[in-house]
Order: sequence, then C-alpha cells, then structure tokens
Amino acid sequence: MIFFKVLKFLTLLIFSLILAFAISFVFIYKKYLTKENIKNYITETINDKKNVIISFSDFEISFPDKITLTDIIITLKDSKSSIGKIKTIRININTSFFLKNFILKPDEIFAEGAEINLWKKDNIWNIEKIFSEKEKNKYELPDIKLLNSIIKLENKDNKYKSFIEIKDFKLTKKLFSKTFLCNIDMNYQSDSIRNIGIKSDFSFDKTNRIEINKLETTIKNKRIEITGEFKNIPELSSRLILKTSEKINLKDFLKINKDIFFDRFDASIDSNLLSNNVLNLKSYIKELNVFVTMDIDIKSGKIISAEIKTKGTDIKKVSNFVNPYIKNFSGKVDMDIIIREKDGAGKLYLIAQSSGLNFSDTNNLLNFKNTNLKLMITPSWTALNIIKTIAEFPQGKASGSLKSDSDGKNEKIEIFFTLDDIKAKSSIFIKNINSPKRSFNIKINTTKFDFDRFYEIFNYFDNKLSKIPVNYNSKYSLINRKAVILWDSENLIKTDLIKASKIIIKCDIDRFGRLNRSIGNIKIKILNGIMDNIQKNTEKNERYQLIFLPIIKIFSLNRIGALMLDSTLNSINFSDMGADFNLNNGKIIVNKFYLNSKEFLIYAKGNLDMNNQLVNLEVYIINRKDYKSGALPESLTDSKGRPALAFSVKGSFNKNEVKIFDATNITELVEKQVQSSLNIN
Repeated sequence: MIFFKVLKFLTLLIFSLILAFAISFVFIYKKYLTKENIKNYITETINDKKNVIISFSDFEISFPDKITLTDIIITLKDSKSSIGKIKTIRININTSFFLKNFILKPDEIFAEGAEINLWKKDNIWNIEKIFSEKEKNKYELPDIKLLNSIIKLENKDNKYKSFIEIKDFKLTKKLFSKTFLCNIDMNYQSDSIRNIGIKSDFSFDKTNRIEINKLETTIKNKRIEITGEFKNIPELSSRLILKTSEKINLKDFLKINKDIFFDRFDASIDSNLLSNNVLNLKSYIKELNVFVTMDIDIKSGKIISAEIKTKGTDIKKVSNFVNPYIKNFSGKVDMDIIIREKDGAGKLYLIAQSSGLNFSDTNNLLNFKNTNLKLMITPSWTALNIIKTIAEFPQGKASGSLKSDSDGKNEKIEIFFTLDDIKAKSSIFIKNINSPKRSFNIKINTTKFDFDRFYEIFNYFDNKLSKIPVNYNSKYSLINRKAVILWDSENLIKTDLIKASKIIIKCDIDRFGRLNRSIGNIKIKILNGIMDNIQKNTEKNERYQLIFLPIIKIFSLNRIGALMLDSTLNSINFSDMGADFNLNNGKIIVNKFYLNSKEFLIYAKGNLDMNNQLVNLEVYIINRKDYKSGALPESLTDSKGRPALAFSVKGSFNKNEVKIFDATNITELVEKQVQSSLNIN
C-alpha cells in the first residue's frame, strides 16, 4: 500500500506545479516577454503558496498543448531538507478544456529520472505537509508515465528503510470508464527484503476497489505470483491468491540467515481492518494443510500476533524447520506456532506433536523409528517430550523416551531406554546453557554394566564422531566444558575377567575431552565381585594389565615364589575395590587404589603417563589368610606377622623394574586406606 501513497504524493506534487503555472501563465505571458522573468514568476508563485521551494533549470512551451520542465529540485521550507529532484517533466494539456475554461488541465504527465526521498516521523510523511486536506482530494488523475526513477523511503519511527527503483510505470484511464489501469516494472528492497524485481498489472476506480490481474516477482527462475482484489481501501478488506511456480527458498527473497524451503503451493489470503490501526490477515495453504492468521499494526508495521496451525502435515513439506536437526525423515506432524508482541519484541509459542515419525540424526549415528513426540516452546521455557521411539544402530536397538525442559538459562533432560536386557535412565542438567561457561551434571543408572557391550558402543560413536568437525559452540557439546558424571549400575560384567554386583563411577571434570586433553578427577568403586582367570587374561589383554596392574604384579610375584602362597593366584573374591585418580592432559595421578578381599588387603598410589607409556607406582599388599608365615623373612611380613609385600613399579608399560622394600610397617597404612574405602556422592 505504501506504493500507492507514494504515487498519490508524486501526482499531487506534479499537480501543484501545473496549477501554479496555470494561475500565472496568461498574466505573465502578456506582461513579460523574457523567459527568465517567466521562470522566476512561476517559482515565486509556487514557493509563496506551498511549504516547498521549487527550482528548475529550464522550461519549454510547445503550443498548443505541451509544457516541459527540466532539472527540477524540490526542498521543504520548514526543514530545508531535500525531497528530491526530477530530470524531466512533460505535461500534455487538455486544449479544449483550456479554451473553454481558461484553466490548464493535464491529460498526460511524463516524468523521467526522478530521485525522491520520503520519510516518516511521528507518523507523518514529509510530503504530507505540502498539501491541505482539501487539495489532497481535489484533483482527478491524468494518464501518467514514469521512467527510470528512484524512490527512497525511511520510517524514522521504527528505523526501517526501503528502496524502489521504477523502470517503467504507466497509469492510463480506461476508455468510457472511470477505471484506471496501472502497469509497473520495478525493483524493490528493504531492511528485511532482498533486491527483487516486481512486475504488476492492476486496475482501480473511485469506489476504492483494486483488482490485481498480476503481481509477480522472480528470483533464480523461481516465481511468486499474487492475483485478487482489494475492496474498501480504508478498511483494507481483500481477497488474494498467492501462487508459487515451484519449490522456493525464502532466503532468496528475505534477508535471513537460514534456508527456509516451501514446496509449490496456492494459498488464499483474506484481509480485514479490525480497528483504525490493526489489519488482520488470514490464509489457508491446501497443499500443506496449514492455516495462518496474523494481526499487524499498520502504523508501526509490526506484527502484533500471528498463528500458524498444521494438521497431519507431511514433515517433508516443512523440511526447512527440521533440516538443521534431523535427516532422512518421514511421517506426519501437527504444529501450532504463535507469535505475540511483548515489550516491543515478538515472542514465540510453539506446540508440535507427531506419531509414527521416522528420522536419523544429522551425523547418521542413530535411526529413529515410529517416534511419538511432543515439543512445546514458550518465551520462558522449552519442553521436548519424546513419548516413545526406537533407535537402531549397528550394535543393536534401543527403545525408550526422552523429556527435556529449559527456561532459557538451564536445561534438564531425562532419558529412559531399554537396550536388549539392559534398562537405563539418565538425568542431564545443563547450567548456563547459552553461556560459554556452561557446565554439565549427568547421572546414569543402568540395571547391568556390560563392559564389552558398552565399550563396543563407545567405539562406534567415537569412530563416527572423530570424522566430524567438532562444533565447540553447540550447547550440547561437552568438549572443553566442566562436567560432573555419576554412573551407578548393578551387575558389572567383563566377559571372563571380572563380575561384580555393583559399580559406581564418578567423573568430576574441569575440562572434558579425550584422555590426553582432559583435566579432572575420577573415582571408581566396585562391590562384591570376583576376578577370574588372572594368569590367562594378563597374558592376552594389555588394557587389563594396565587397569589392574597391582593385582597382576601380585600374580607375577607369587609365581616366582615371593609370596609363598600354597596355591596359584587364579581368582580373587573381593567385597570392595576402588580407584581415585586425577587426569592432567594424559597423565594419571593415582591418589588411591585399594582392594578388600578374603585373600588380600591392597593399597597403591603413584602415576601413569599415557602419552609416554610410563608407570611409577607404589604397591602395598597384606595376605589375610590365617596360617603361619614359616620361614618368611621379617621384611615380608607386616606388624601382625602376616605375609606382606611392599614394592615399587617403575619404567615403561611393557618393560618396568619391580623393587621390593620392607613391609613391616605397612599394616596401619593399608588397613586405614582399605577400610575407609571411597565415598562417592
């Protein structure tokens, strides 16, 4: 509608020039013969009667019916600001009307090379100050042709700018009718709309009815076309049809960051003025089964409220909304999107739900089947509830649910799933989610800790993710963040190596990453277990050797007779075993390793250098079996006379030196460390 206002203002401006010229034409023609005097008189007459200063370099009168002005400059008197300039204006006079009434009445106006600056402040356009209300409704429109002109518009109230480049504009009156025909070929751009070409063909009459035969814009061979009509212009009621030629990307038309695609569609658009300032728009897009309603403040141009509803819409039809998050999707979705203005900004409310949704994540880690979800977003919080889903990946199939709540500052996620015979639940709390200082608190409970199964799954995800560039800015990325992770599980199983009734792991990480880049503390506690096949497993499993290095050294020392045990050390039953160690960029500082079993009390401390494959440990062992120590030297018994051993392990992982030292005084140290166990909260 702004274009019609601009057209009206330009027409009135041109009329002002014509009428001022007409008032003085006959008088000055009879009294003055010089062209300069005529020019000065016309200028002074206009400047005296209007709030503008008009100047032009030259004019010509071609009798009997043509007047031409060149290099016109228009300036507002009160602000001395330039409205613009026009290279050429040519006016064709209605000769018969002039001879009959001795008044100049234009039949046709031609203008070329106009550069017009229009601005709005305090809800008033600068050009409105030129005319009185009486003058605005006084004149009939002649035929108008405008070529190669530019109109700059600025709303200083809301700091919004737009730019119109008119290539060709024609306004003609239909013969034997009061209807005007209008053709426009122009480019338009604004703070929110990219530079787009617009071609339009429409008609209007004095009943305030505008019929749009065609309003078309094309970018990258993709066309948007509008047809229909406006009725009762003051009330702005309308019935329009919006059509697209093929799938379009709104990013090509609007100045937005992300791709937003829409399939080809036809949509009706109805508008009605609800009050003096509020315009209501309604539309239904049949192809998408989408209903849209919107209230707009005409003065400010802001959206007061808007609502978009979809029902059973194929998710592929709204792919632009989900493309950044999922791929390979199919299924139906219902959405209710509401935008309301509050405190000068648009606030978003969204409810989306689906059943039977299939998709995979953007990294192709998991394939989700038959997903039933509900998503809710408000200005103060968001909530995602995946009520039921099945996630498939090469290592198996998991079924479960997810619930997420966020207030914009923190987010809480709860996950429940079943993986084969393992039931699991997880609670994740992300603090300061939109801040670089975000941190994670993660709790995991599982009914079974199948080490080999989890290790296989971990390797799958690790291998996949290692090939993908890390997005450190992702709000769900743990990399280089603080994290507290607590994993509590029943039934630890590691093939034939170890079995236990319970395992608790706590990671208190200052900087999360791979082992050689992490900083923090880890505690592991295992209860009521058995380690089997020690000799066999130590020979074939390097990871096992590293994790249970103190135990393995016991076995090797027993094998050479240092412990003087009657039987081979093939298995160990224990009630409590744990480790407390710090990570520091690939270095592991073992604060405490202990084992409490029927056979042994064990305590160890030291450090491991994973980057250089080095070990430096001290290990203390007391044999709890009740039998005489026999001929053991005193250095191999503790203060209670039980067989005992104290030694250090130093060197590389594969080749290290074991040094045995006096174990007499280790009793109190070992008993205290073992009995205090580990307290994991």
